[in-house]
Amino acid sequence: MPLPNGCEAAVLASPQPIMAVGAAHNQLNFINFTGLAAAVDMLIDDDAAKAGHFAPLAKPVPIRTTSEILATVRRGTLLRTGFPYPAWEERIESPLSAHNIRSIKPYDIIPLRW
Repeated sequence: MPLPNGCEAAVLASPQPIMAVGAAHNQLNFINFTGLAAAVDMLIDDDAAKAGHFAPLAKPVPIRTTSEILATVRRGTLLRTGFPYPAWEERIESPLSAHNIRSIKPYDIIPLRW
């Protein structure tokens, strides 16, 4: 199911791996219901109950901590799905941008409709 205004196309055309911020129900619902589940390669979440485990998306997707991502990832795309936590997203995005890692804000691509 294609997304309005090219969100799916933007994600699919982005450098791999695709990292999405957050592994809570709101992020997993967004990823699943927008058709991006097969494109996401890892999730970032600092909750000890989630980190080190896998999320049940289209495939098992590993959940990694912010510090692990910042220490190891040097390519790919950050999908800013930590919607209620922009400061956390920025804490991840800013250091990753030094490695030319692309960032996508879904709300910039998918307009909110009331």
